[in-house]
Amino acid sequence: KVTDRGSLMAHWDREKELYVLMRASIAKQERSGVSPVVIDAGANHGTYSLYAAKLGATALAIEPQKVMVGNIMFSIEANKLEQKVRIYNNAVLDTFTGVHLRDEHVGNDGGVAKAFPGGNIQTLT
Repeated sequence: KVTDRGSLMAHWDREKELYVLMRASIAKQERSGVSPVVIDAGANHGTYSLYAAKLGATALAIEPQKVMVGNIMFSIEANKLEQKVRIYNNAVLDTFTGVHLRDEHVGNDGGVAKAFPGGNIQTLT
């Protein structure tokens, strides 16, 4: 699914301070001779990962939903960022286990899901 321009602009208006902060942080690390790495846990559409990669950082996108992982992979390939973004189809929790997710609310601006033990999604700690 391609996101329309209005949705992208609403996302920008809501999150612009984070993008400005990310840009400044990546630039500061590069000036210090450090190769910047951005961890995007719960990557959803992967917007932060893609932005960080375009700025020169290595991005680690962690997303448990297979559909969203597919969308992120499409965007990585379309933007030729295969060398800058690594994607992991996992959940991030405080315990190492398998889980399954149940959507509580999913919308274009992200979602909230509850994790239940015993599923086929491997967690990262």
